Amino acid sequence: MTLNTSNHKDGPFRPVINAVTLKAITLRNI
Repeated sequence: MTLNTSNHKDGPFRPVINAVTLKAITLRNI
């Protein structure tokens, strides 16, 4: 249920935010 409430709070764009953050970290490491 924690995942469900978190997903509802963050909205459907949570995976997009995670992907953008991951890409930013990757570019920073290069």
